Amino acid sequence: MGEAPYGVPAVQSHQQKSESVLSLLHFAKVLLLHDRYINQGYKLIHLMSTSLKKCDSCTLCCDYATIKIAPPKTKENIDEIRWLLLHNITIFTEFNKDWYAKIYNKCSALNEKGHCTIYATRPDVCKNYSHNACERYKGSEYIKETNIFTTEKEFL
Repeated sequence: MGEAPYGVPAVQSHQQKSESVLSLLHFAKVLLLHDRYINQGYKLIHLMSTSLKKCDSCTLCCDYATIKIAPPKTKENIDEIRWLLLHNITIFTEFNKDWYAKIYNKCSALNEKGHCTIYATRPDVCKNYSHNACERYKGSEYIKETNIFTTEKEFL
């Protein structure tokens, strides 16, 4: 049996062809996933290493609330963002895509030692917050705040 380019046999059975196609599809899928991670600013090694980090109750995530807002595509949206900025609310985009308002206001459920007094019944937002997104790991690629605006002048 002759060899075709790249070491693939010139004549293959139906099963061999199916297995080759599946292997190529799997390889293409892995490449696409890898490319998607790179394009979004993630690094595979970083994602694996951050999953090993554990929360040590620093309460940084309890110092502010972040709310998704409409992007400034209309006059009304631009006016709303200006209003938020004039009230000392930070505006930022994440991955140059989604727009957020960051409101610095410590959670009222923290006691004087910084412990959550409603831990067992805390909101789902708190329960679902990943320690991988913690501000302490801000040097990581996981958090990508871009276009940070703290004043109207910066925004306009």
